[in-house]
Amino acid sequence: MIFMFGIYGLNIEKNQDRLDIPRLVQYISPGKQQRINALQDRQEARRILLGDLLIRSIACRNLKVRNDEIQFQISRYGKPYLEGVDDYCFNLSHSGRWVIGAADRRPVGVDVEEIVPIELDVARHYFSAAEFAYISNQPESLRTAAFYDIWTLKESYIKALGCGLSKDLNSFTINITPDGKAVVSESPGEVFLRQYEIDEKYRLSVCAFNIDFPDRIEIVDVNWILEALQ
Repeated sequence: MIFMFGIYGLNIEKNQDRLDIPRLVQYISPGKQQRINALQDRQEARRILLGDLLIRSIACRNLKVRNDEIQFQISRYGKPYLEGVDDYCFNLSHSGRWVIGAADRRPVGVDVEEIVPIELDVARHYFSAAEFAYISNQPESLRTAAFYDIWTLKESYIKALGCGLSKDLNSFTINITPDGKAVVSESPGEVFLRQYEIDEKYRLSVCAFNIDFPDRIEIVDVNWILEALQ
């Protein structure tokens, strides 16, 4: 199995004219179709659908398999994986107009968040004392963005570990070095963190057990997805 660590982004707003939902749902499992149809938030339903399709299309390309050969399973902590496929790891995140997927041979976690106003006291509850201090020490105009930097870095780390909500967010610290690099306090040199710029209104963080991160996000569209699934 030969493929490169890749990170892929789909901008929903730029693909509005290609979102033939009745056609697209045919490419996902009946169980996922039922879950999507049951959601009252149709924007969220659309993000979930496109996320499933993105991960499927990446797997089809990386593994040289057909879409109907892909079977998702869920770990005890709720992390999806491909049934019967070793050494293939992936992760997915979506927020607002972005859906982001990543795949590698080793565990990977990704988190994207839209930057919206938030009470920064949330950080006091969920973050470590050092992280809260880091945010508080930023100029007031930059504190919200700093919050989302830490939040997405922490989420990507937990998602890479695959331990879900069993691990408290304040049980570890993300340290930002003077040159802007992020390091996890409990796993220095074992896992690696990187942030990517995709949109000035969003923060995107990736955590991997592989230091050879892609240089950039590969921006794809619905046609790219369908080419792999058909």
